Amino acid sequence: MPTNHFSRYIAAGAICALLMLLTVTARATSNRDEDWTVAAQNDIATINRQLQHFDNKQDSAKLLGTMDATLSIYISRAQACVDEILPQAEKLRGDITGLSNADATRNSTNIPRTAFDKLAANTERQLLICQAILVNAQNLSSNIHTLQASLLADFLISRGDTLLVTINENLKSLEPVLISFNNFIQTRVQIKELNAAQWLSLGTSMVIAWFIGMALRKKMLLRASEITSDTITDGLIAACFACIGRSLPLLLTSISACAVLAAMLPLQPLPVLTAIFASFIVYLLAIVSARIILHPCEPAKYFLDLNVHFAASLYRRLQFLLILGLFAVFAFWSDLKQVITLEQWQLTRSIFMSLTIVNLVWLIFYLNRAPGLLGSSLLRSLVSITLLIALGAEFSGFRNLAAYLFKGTIGSIILGVFLWLLYALLHDTLDSLDEGRHRWEKKLRDKLRLKKNQPIPGILWIRMLSVVLIWMFFAISMLQLWRYSDNGWTWFLQLIGNGFTVGNFRIAPLQIAFGIALFAVLLTFVRWFRQNTLPRWVQHTNLDHGGREAVVTISGYIGVLLAALIGLSIAGFDFTSLAIIAGALSVGIGFGLQNIVNNFVSGLILLFERPIRTGDWIVVGNTEGYVRKISIRSTQIETFDRADVIVPNSELISTQVINWMLHDSWGRVIVPVGVAYGSDVRKVEQILVDCAREHPLVIKDSTRVSSPRVIFRGFGDSSLNFELRCFISQVDSRLTTLSDLNFAIEQGLRDAEVEIPFPQRDLHVRSVDPSIILTNKQPE
Repeated sequence: MPTNHFSRYIAAGAICALLMLLTVTARATSNRDEDWTVAAQNDIATINRQLQHFDNKQDSAKLLGTMDATLSIYISRAQACVDEILPQAEKLRGDITGLSNADATRNSTNIPRTAFDKLAANTERQLLICQAILVNAQNLSSNIHTLQASLLADFLISRGDTLLVTINENLKSLEPVLISFNNFIQTRVQIKELNAAQWLSLGTSMVIAWFIGMALRKKMLLRASEITSDTITDGLIAACFACIGRSLPLLLTSISACAVLAAMLPLQPLPVLTAIFASFIVYLLAIVSARIILHPCEPAKYFLDLNVHFAASLYRRLQFLLILGLFAVFAFWSDLKQVITLEQWQLTRSIFMSLTIVNLVWLIFYLNRAPGLLGSSLLRSLVSITLLIALGAEFSGFRNLAAYLFKGTIGSIILGVFLWLLYALLHDTLDSLDEGRHRWEKKLRDKLRLKKNQPIPGILWIRMLSVVLIWMFFAISMLQLWRYSDNGWTWFLQLIGNGFTVGNFRIAPLQIAFGIALFAVLLTFVRWFRQNTLPRWVQHTNLDHGGREAVVTISGYIGVLLAALIGLSIAGFDFTSLAIIAGALSVGIGFGLQNIVNNFVSGLILLFERPIRTGDWIVVGNTEGYVRKISIRSTQIETFDRADVIVPNSELISTQVINWMLHDSWGRVIVPVGVAYGSDVRKVEQILVDCAREHPLVIKDSTRVSSPRVIFRGFGDSSLNFELRCFISQVDSRLTTLSDLNFAIEQGLRDAEVEIPFPQRDLHVRSVDPSIILTNKQPE
C-alpha cells in the first residue's frame, strides 16, 4: 500500500475517532445535565425535611453549614442553566408567535412544525425545572441563614456567673484548688515513667541538637552579613537568617526534646513536660517573628518604613504579650481545663484576658507615633473600645461574647500586620523587577530588551491584581475570624465566583482576576516573543530591514490584541456587545476621536507601504533626523542634536516627506571650490577628482551612479568657480564626508601652489578738502 494512501487512512480513522469521542462526550454531558437536576430535586427535598425538624438545642450549626454549601452548588448550576436556556426559550417563543397561518407547518429555521413544537416544549420544561430548583434552593438558603443568625445570637447572649461570683466560689474552695493542682502534677508530669536509658537518650539528643544549631548558626549569620542591599525583601531575608540563626541552637534543642518525649511518653493525655517544650517552641517562633519584623538581630539592619527606635520599643512592649501567649498555649496543650474545676478555669481565663487586654490597649495607644494607618486615632480607638467591651463582657458573665470579640480582634490585628507585610514585600519585589536589582532580574530584563527604568509589560496589571487579591483574602479571613461564615461565607463565595448582575451585565470578580492575571502573563510573553524570537525568524526571510521591522511591529500589536481578547474572554466579557461598543466608538470618532483614528490608520499605512523605515534619515517640515520608532499612532524622530520629536503619523502621510534613504543609503555630495584667475583649470580638475577618489565612502565605479565629476560653473567676481560632485555610500555621513573632502582639497591645492582667492575691493578717492584733513574737522 502506498505511503500517501496509508496516511490518508490514518487521518480518516483519526477524524472518525474524534467525531465518536465528541458524540459520546455530548451524550454524557446531556445525561449529566439530566442527572444533576434529579439529584438537586432530591437533595432539596431532603434538606427541606431536615429544616422542618431542626432543633436549635440538639442540632449543631455545622449541619446548617453543610446544607447551605450543598444548596449553594445547586444555586450556581441552576442560575447557569437559566442563563443558558432562557435566551433559547425566548427565541423559540418569538418563532412560534411569528409563524404565519399560510405556512403553519414550518418556521424560519425550516424545521417541521411538529419537531419545532417538541423542541420548544422540551426547552420550556428544562427552563421550568431549572427555575424551580433555583427558587427552592434560594428560599431554603435564606431560611438556613436565618437559623444560623439565630444560633449565633443565642450563643453570644448566653450568660454565666459574673467575675465576683466566680471569685467567691474559688475562695470557698481554696483547698480543692491545691488538691487539683497536686493531682495535676502527679498525674500529668510523668517524669517517673522515664528510666535512666531514656533520660540519657533525651540528654544526648538535646546536646547533639545544640551543637548542630551552633554550627548552622555560624553559617546563617555569615549569610546574613553578605546581604548588603537595603530593600525590603533583602532586608527581610537578612533578618530571617540573623534572628533564626541566633535562636537556632535553643530552637533545635527544644524540638529534639519534644520529639524524644513524644516518642517515649503517651500523647493522650499530653504530658506536662512535653507540653512545656511544645509551648516553648511556639513561643520561640513567635518571638523570632516579632524580632525579625521590629528589631532585627545583628548583622541585619532594619528594613521597614518605621522609626528604628520606635520599632525596637514596640518590640520590647510586645514581649510581655508573647509570654502571656506562652501560658495560653501551655494551658491548651496540657488540657488544663479538664483537670481543674469550672470555677477555677473561669477565674484563670478572666485573669488571662484582663492582663492581655490591658497590655494590648496600652500597646495600641503607644502606636500614636506610628505612620500611616497604624497611627490612625480612629482605628486605635475602635480596637481599644472593642477590647474593653470584651473585658466587660467577661466580667459580666457573657463569656461567649467576650471570647468572640477577643479572638476576632486579636485575629484581625495579626491578619492586618501579616497582609501589610505581604503587600510591602510584593510591592518591593515588583519594584525590584522594574529596576533590575538582582542578577536574574537583569537577565530577564535583557531578554525582554528593556531599557533602564522601563517597566516590564503587564507589571501594572499584576500590581492591581495583587492588591485585589490581598483585599479579597482579607475579606475572606475576616468572615472566618468573626464567625460570619455561617450565613455570609456562602454568599461571599457566590459573589466572587458566580458574580453579580448590574443591569444586563454579569460581573464575576474571580473571573476578572483570572483574566487580568492571564492578560499580564500573555502581554509579557508577547513582549519577549517580539523582542527575541520573532526578529531571528524574520532574518531568514527575503524581506529588507524595513519589512522585517514592519512584520515585528504588526505582530506585536496583533499579539497585544489577542492577549486582550483572551483576557476579556476569561473575564466573562460578552463579545456580542461589540456591536454596541462599535456604535459608541463611531459616535466618539465623529466628535472627538477622529484625529486619533486618523493617526491610527496612517500608522497602518506606514507599516504596510513602508515609505519610511526605522533608521531612515528623513526631513518633515522643519524636522530633520533619524526615524527611531514607528508606532501605531506616531513616529519618533531623533534629530542630530539628539532631541526626540514625536510626529503624528497623519503628518507623514498628508505632507511632503524627504527620505534620504528610501531605496538605499547612497547620496550625493557637492563641494564648491573657487581658485584664483590664472590658475591651470585642468590641473584643478585633476586635483578635485583625485581627492574624491581617495575618500573611502565615495563611489568610484558604478553603473547606477556617475563617477566623481568636476563642473566648471563660471567666472566669479574674484575666482574661477568649480563644483566637485560625487556620490557616497552612506548619505548619513554626508557632512563628515564634505568636511574630509574640503580638508583634502585645501591640502591638494596648497601642494600644487594653486591660490584660493578672497574678495578684494579697490577704493579710488577723487578729491578731498585739505583743510578738513589738517584740522580734523567733520564736514557739515
